[in-house]
Amino acid sequence: MYKAVIFDFDGVIFDSERWWSHFENGMLSSLMPNWTEDDVHKLKGRSVFDTYTFLCEEFGLSLNREEYLEKIDEVARNVYDNCEPIDGIFTFIDRCLERNMQIAIASSSCRAWIDQALEKWNVEVPFEAIISCNDIPVGQGKPHPAIYLKAAEAINVDPATCIVLEDASHGITSAKAAGMYCIGLKNDPESQQDFSEADEVVLDFTSIDLKKDSDDS
Repeated sequence: MYKAVIFDFDGVIFDSERWWSHFENGMLSSLMPNWTEDDVHKLKGRSVFDTYTFLCEEFGLSLNREEYLEKIDEVARNVYDNCEPIDGIFTFIDRCLERNMQIAIASSSCRAWIDQALEKWNVEVPFEAIISCNDIPVGQGKPHPAIYLKAAEAINVDPATCIVLEDASHGITSAKAAGMYCIGLKNDPESQQDFSEADEVVLDFTSIDLKKDSDDS
């Protein structure tokens, strides 16, 4: 039934979410006195551009767009210098390829940040498409379905034949709105994300049964 697997990036391929929490909280708390560490989960899954709008509207961020992007880019460099691949990710990708499933990335991060992490770890996985926040209109980041629909279009598959791996509620909503089967990867026991919309929830990649879902089963 399913022909492709589309991966979120942060928290699914790399353990960057915990580093985002660390570095981003420090930066935002210095800019907004009403910001608390517990607020960071509200940003998870949003594109950098939609996050800027959200922070201005909800927390009164006073930086202009260019100033914010410059600061968040510095945060991102620290994040992707420190993060590591999620346990089991490359073994799982090998399982996908063995079943002749197409693979792609659909991430709210900027393409330069994704490339930084992949290059640092010499990742040579044959992703057929990498769709980032740079590829979709501002305001159409997750939870809007645009990024997952664009990923399906880029690899020329019907969205209904795609499995999505997500660790954030905004991403799960995005995948389901795109008409895809979504597996929630709850690899952080302290996650405050809502996984209720996911078709199934797993704690690690070994719990995913591709045999029951892929086209050649």
